[in-house]
Amino acid sequence: MRSRSEKPLAVQQNEYERAKENDELEEAIHIKKVVLPALRARLASDPAVEAWSRPVAPPYATAGTLAAEAVSRFGEDEAAPFARLCSADLSSVAAADLPAAAAKLRRLRAAHVLLMETSREEQRAHLEALDAMGEAILRTMTDAEALVSALPPSAGSAERAAALRSPKVRATMQALLEMRRLGCLVASSREWHASVFCTSAVAGAAASAAEAAAKLCAIYQRAAAVAAPDDEAPEPVDGDKYWAAPQPLSERCALSLLPLQSADAFPELPPTVAWEGKRCHAPCVNLWLHGVKQAWPAV
Repeated sequence: MRSRSEKPLAVQQNEYERAKENDELEEAIHIKKVVLPALRARLASDPAVEAWSRPVAPPYATAGTLAAEAVSRFGEDEAAPFARLCSADLSSVAAADLPAAAAKLRRLRAAHVLLMETSREEQRAHLEALDAMGEAILRTMTDAEALVSALPPSAGSAERAAALRSPKVRATMQALLEMRRLGCLVASSREWHASVFCTSAVAGAAASAAEAAAKLCAIYQRAAAVAAPDDEAPEPVDGDKYWAAPQPLSERCALSLLPLQSADAFPELPPTVAWEGKRCHAPCVNLWLHGVKQAWPAV
């Protein structure tokens, strides 16, 4: 049997096309970026050929396979949201942008891990918890903005300037920044998981992640216009990259469903704390206890 390094260029090109058509995108990327350039160069020594000819181990979890497994467990109607995402023509995407197609497939595989690990009832409870957190963040930020704007307009300019430089106002502006960051991540999580969870788990429509982020940013900007903080606010965090991580439920924040922080991945995420036997991001627990209720949610 010929090794990959011995196969003619035309054969490898055919294998590349086959891999794209079958959603074997990691294999396609390996052939495109490693195998084909090396064959074209025809300069590699035998040891080098051995290094770049490393195969990607099958089996390949294609989008079609993922959808079929979801339908088998939940039924066609309940698995419809996830199956719709899997029905996207990844071959067409791969033809134009192979890394983008591979990223889409990684997101589907990561969603499949969580989908198959949770029941419909658990999925609904997670979405309800995310809704409650989103509402609590909006209330908290609205109250904080009102606090910053509460200084009477009749106060003298010097008095007003001194008040806006006070530790209380500075702490409030920092809290607003942190809440905006958390709110954007919660909204992103709610939007993504509602698009992959079972049909009956999604109880009504929610604002899109972009709409929620815009609302939170507007609150912060109104407060900043009054308090004029010294530092420019960073851009809100985009949560999309976290949904491509194939983490089981035990390696996710039990409230936000974001991956837990680790030394090897996502060090920028908040520290992890234990509550009621669950592992969560510390700001999520703080938000739940002080903004939602003292009892653990039904997740």
